[in-house]
Amino acid sequence: MALNGLLDIELAVKNPQELKDFWLKNGLIADASGSLGTADRKKQISIVEDTYRHLSAMHLSCENESDLALISRNLTDMGVSSAIQGTTLTCTDPIFGHQILIEVGKPTPLTAPPVRTLNGPGNAVRVGERADVLGETSPRPPRRLGHVVLGTPHFEKATDFYVNGLGFKVSDQVLNGFATFMRVETDHHNLFIHPGFTSHINHYALEVDDVDAIGKAGMAVLADHPDANVVGIGRHNLGANIFWYLTDPSGNMFEFFSDMDQITDDEDWERNHCKRDWEGADGPAGFSVWGPKEPESFINQPDLLEIAAAREALARAGRDASDVDAVLCACSNLQRAYPAVAVEIQDALGIQGFGFDMNVACSSATFGIQTAADFIRAGNARSVLVVNPEICSGHLNWRDRDSHFIFGDVATAILVEEKSLAPAGHWDILGTKLKTQFSNNIRNNFGFLNRAAPEARDARDKLFVQEGRKVFKEVVPMVADLILQQLDRLSLAPEQLRRMWLHQANAGMNRLIASRVLGHEAEPDESPTVLDTYANTSSAGSVIAFHKHSQDLAAGDVGLICSFGAGYSVGTVFVRKAA
Repeated sequence: MALNGLLDIELAVKNPQELKDFWLKNGLIADASGSLGTADRKKQISIVEDTYRHLSAMHLSCENESDLALISRNLTDMGVSSAIQGTTLTCTDPIFGHQILIEVGKPTPLTAPPVRTLNGPGNAVRVGERADVLGETSPRPPRRLGHVVLGTPHFEKATDFYVNGLGFKVSDQVLNGFATFMRVETDHHNLFIHPGFTSHINHYALEVDDVDAIGKAGMAVLADHPDANVVGIGRHNLGANIFWYLTDPSGNMFEFFSDMDQITDDEDWERNHCKRDWEGADGPAGFSVWGPKEPESFINQPDLLEIAAAREALARAGRDASDVDAVLCACSNLQRAYPAVAVEIQDALGIQGFGFDMNVACSSATFGIQTAADFIRAGNARSVLVVNPEICSGHLNWRDRDSHFIFGDVATAILVEEKSLAPAGHWDILGTKLKTQFSNNIRNNFGFLNRAAPEARDARDKLFVQEGRKVFKEVVPMVADLILQQLDRLSLAPEQLRRMWLHQANAGMNRLIASRVLGHEAEPDESPTVLDTYANTSSAGSVIAFHKHSQDLAAGDVGLICSFGAGYSVGTVFVRKAA
């Protein structure tokens, strides 16, 4: 099997014309079809409209028609359907969902860059002349689309699809073999797949002539988009290319690069250079040999976290954006004061209606569920999406050894609907109960009024602080009593609780709460924990526990989603599995 080229890609974005105008100003060239090309290749990027940003198609080439037949057989063995029409094979990527097109042919050859004379110590080859770059009045246009980087939680399956299904060649593997650099041309990589919290495009990359071309192209982007910088300039370890990452107007990250490793002898590279466990026995490679450290958002881009959770929730319920009337963003650590993050999520998903943010710390999710249920009971909505993006790392004091290590980042989403709309196998809300009681024992004073007292803007209390022992002592009886009161109000006995999905902050607290409610030490089946896997994810913890440990319950089983935290606050949502 002989794939030989990455021809072009199709990007789906909310505003295609905005992105097209951006690239026309930054060196790409429109072809007759409206697609964008580079200096050496006429068609490289097509742009279509959709409600969210994603890769919608990838176009590859291969040597001959027998390659198409072999790829088709390999895909069939994987359970992936494909079709061959003439000299083109089409299929759908089973992980990312974009279309794959493979045609017989090969990419247009690249022209050689102009020869640049560079002076070095003891080797002055440019004498009596200024550097060539000084005479350039505008950035040189990119030469070609070089590679695409994709992230997914299903990275092993994705790698298998591209390597064993389509025929990409492996150049390097990292993270114990899970993240994979692969190629179809002579470049070190035309595709890189890495672990991520959702299946998404991390970035696309355009090759330019040299480091001067990278610098001039990047500075041209920043002239009109000063917030576009992500990280660079630097030189990568694997691939060894010089890079600069920026963001386009759609929110997609892109890379200008040059001087990438070239592989023409597969056996030699495999024998002498290919790393199968670069982060293991060979020591850490790191992001770059030199250059700025990549930001935490480089791999898991924050604008996709809550969107991914919301899409999964809608898909599990068999719903789309047109079915939802409202979005609530309920979490501990909102990105900003305004505009509401919920409205941004609403816009990204293409949902009509309304949205707003709410914060009750670790109880935000259960407070959001009751709020959504109240909207439905009042007739103000029929379907409400409750999203809980908990970026706990953002509020942590990394110098505080009592707290910084106990938190994790995650996003969850719940769809609350009028019962007449609910699909089979849904959960009925039997009753909800909320309680708050003021306490300073868990506190975060970070806020947009901090500048009113600038002498304290960097004080410890602007990040997460707590008196853990006091919290344990005071919250446990508060939570247990509220659960018992609500059981009585609903005419339920503790022994009728099939399962309790409690806030995942402290295993000891959960054991004590469960024993006070049930009258005995709870078995793992009665009060499951996900704390050991996900850490404390604030309000999302009880939702994760529910998601991971609810599929085995039968129709009629009763359970409790319960959260508690700063405020103090406690939220209870009693549910029953419907037939």
